[in-house]
Amino acid sequence: MNSDPTRACQSPRRCVWTTGLWIWLCGWLLAVGFAVWHTRAVERYLDRVTATQFTSMPVETPLRRIPQAIAPDGQTWVRDSLAMVDNGEWRLRSSDIDNAPDGRPIYWSSAWAWWLIGLGKVRAYFTGEPLAIALESASLWANLPVFLGVLTLASGWVWRRWGGWAGAFTALALAGHRGFYEGFYPAYCDHHGLINASVLGVVMGAMFAGAGWWQRSAGPGFSPLPKSESEVMRAATVSAVCGALGLWVSAASLVVTIGLTGVGILCVVLVRGRDGDDGIVGVPAAWRHWGRVGALLSLGFYLLENFPDRLGMRLEANHPLYSLAWWGAGEAISSVLAWRGDKRSVRWLAWRVGGWAMLMLVAPVVVWMRGAAVFQPLDPFMGRIHASIHEFQPLWTAVSRAGWRAYGDTLFIQLVIVILLVIWWVKKSALTDRLMVMFAGCVALGSTILGCWQNRWLLTASGPQIALALVLIMSMTARLRCGWRAVSMGAVAVLMFLPGPWKLVQERRLVERVNDVQFGETVQLLYRDIAGALRKAGADEHAILLSDPNASVGVGYYGRLRTVGTLYWENRDGLHTAAEILDARDDAEAAGRIHVRGITYVALVSSYDFLTEYDYALTGDASRGGGGINGFGHRLLYQHRVPLWLRPLDYRVPAPLVPLGFMVALFAVDFDAQPSVAHERIGLYQLSVGERALAEESFMASLAADASRSAPWLRAGELMLADGRMREAYNFIRAGVERAPVEQRARLLRAAAALFAREGTKGQDQVQSLLDLLGQTDAPR
Repeated sequence: MNSDPTRACQSPRRCVWTTGLWIWLCGWLLAVGFAVWHTRAVERYLDRVTATQFTSMPVETPLRRIPQAIAPDGQTWVRDSLAMVDNGEWRLRSSDIDNAPDGRPIYWSSAWAWWLIGLGKVRAYFTGEPLAIALESASLWANLPVFLGVLTLASGWVWRRWGGWAGAFTALALAGHRGFYEGFYPAYCDHHGLINASVLGVVMGAMFAGAGWWQRSAGPGFSPLPKSESEVMRAATVSAVCGALGLWVSAASLVVTIGLTGVGILCVVLVRGRDGDDGIVGVPAAWRHWGRVGALLSLGFYLLENFPDRLGMRLEANHPLYSLAWWGAGEAISSVLAWRGDKRSVRWLAWRVGGWAMLMLVAPVVVWMRGAAVFQPLDPFMGRIHASIHEFQPLWTAVSRAGWRAYGDTLFIQLVIVILLVIWWVKKSALTDRLMVMFAGCVALGSTILGCWQNRWLLTASGPQIALALVLIMSMTARLRCGWRAVSMGAVAVLMFLPGPWKLVQERRLVERVNDVQFGETVQLLYRDIAGALRKAGADEHAILLSDPNASVGVGYYGRLRTVGTLYWENRDGLHTAAEILDARDDAEAAGRIHVRGITYVALVSSYDFLTEYDYALTGDASRGGGGINGFGHRLLYQHRVPLWLRPLDYRVPAPLVPLGFMVALFAVDFDAQPSVAHERIGLYQLSVGERALAEESFMASLAADASRSAPWLRAGELMLADGRMREAYNFIRAGVERAPVEQRARLLRAAAALFAREGTKGQDQVQSLLDLLGQTDAPR
């Protein structure tokens, strides 16, 4: 039997399939290797940060693990998941960790909480840790399995449809586009990765459905259109399923993506025109199927999450009105496609589309009529709150603050896509390529414009951008030989998707080399230290903490404390209450609101204090650059003017953090404190922060409230001596001796003499005079 290894493969189709598989696996392994390495590197860093302590005595808090600073929502997910277990619930319903004591509803998808609880229980089973500790440790790895699943399914699907090079390109894109990969960052246990994956599935599904077209007689080269009607239907089903899952996770994100997908499909339909002799056939039933499947599934997820006790009209989350709109959109698109393909009349089209458009308009009409009652972001107060949050600000505002380098890799990807689009436009491309580029371009353009308007949309714009880059590079390299195609696609992939991972690798290597703790995680260490101080002062799970929104999440997380104001749209009442208190123009107003809320502790931190933002949210006056300067929070934190009903807690910013300029003020609410005692405590606090004039006023006020107490006399006299006012200090203390009870005079005189003795020869006369008084007093020595 002859066996010549140089002979061509006896089964060309099998060879192509095997070669494509290996090419895809190479790209997949590179992406997987980076994701696993990055997760492990972040874990090592956060393990070191978590083990950091500032004194020999470790901070005692119920939760201890430091997350990445970008993940405050992850801390809320951990707490809400633990509350589900503690309360015996199987769905997220309400939370008492903010807007305390009333609490607030939660409209997040329970699916992510189920995932976290499952990971926590698995870890607890193997380690024997309490569930709370196991869950917060497992949360660091929560995103990696999800990302690997999305990576495998998405890039594998692309490989099966468009070949190994396309699959490898997609795998590298998913790991290399930081807008997409950011949602899956390690220790960022939030649902943003699921949102990105859902957006990608909606767009890729519609693109692989050929926007509703398939090609009957495709040649041997690349064609982006499906080869059969059944392929169109399957891909449309995938798009619908991903959209319904996405609506369950985040309706705000997926409603826009589904709408842009519909616009992209309509553009293709209108440009394609009527069926000709080119073998490209429309499938109107695909979009009818798309709308119906998406509507039914999203309705099912709504009922799963809300039935039977929460069927209200909250359009910030998944709702049947969105299912109705999706159904109508699918039917309308199907009608337009049938009109173009079957040469129906314009009158027929108007009646069909007009009727289905009524379903699509129900949701926006309800929002327009009822406003903030059904859609909280329309509330003027919440609108101004959102305007103050980084992710709701325009891209150019974010870039002006953080610099171009922070967004350089993402903006570079967009620039490369524009260059590819220009080159593709100059070249003569097949009709099928033009249709798919038009579809992906419409969705990507709309998403990118939204990302420029509010930079939070940059994450969801990543999926459409990847889809557009993929169809562009496949179209441009379709006629190249295998080797040149490999070089071209590899070069574009490296150019577009290497900078993001390379930047993350360099960042991790630098941090490990210098043994550094980055600023965001340093703030988390401060929050944990504050939580430990509050727990030591008696705060427990029944305590209610007033702080800024970021510290409310962080300090509340580590101490498992209830808080008031956090930046969630469901917490409008808590935010408004916190704003009214911290922006109160007099202490009596703040005291009344604090008493009504049952607030027991106040923690103010200079980093992200949010005082100016609260003032703007309440007043709507952005012209006041120093907004909030007259408010209760500003007086307390920066002016150190403390009302009698707050008891300062003995807390000092840890020495390693002092150079960073943090200011922290911790207080316990104590409406029953005696005025003389309260004034003295406040004076001691003011003295500790260097406000001697204020401290002297407080000690004087303590004496005015109860002249029989000796400590304030000595404290005030000591402050006068520190300012060089020796004669005034002597007369003041002598007057105090005369007012003090007889049994305290001797002790007061000895202490005063010791004070003047510290002044050396300058205080000799005063020391002698005080000793003479001591000899004359009738008080026991």
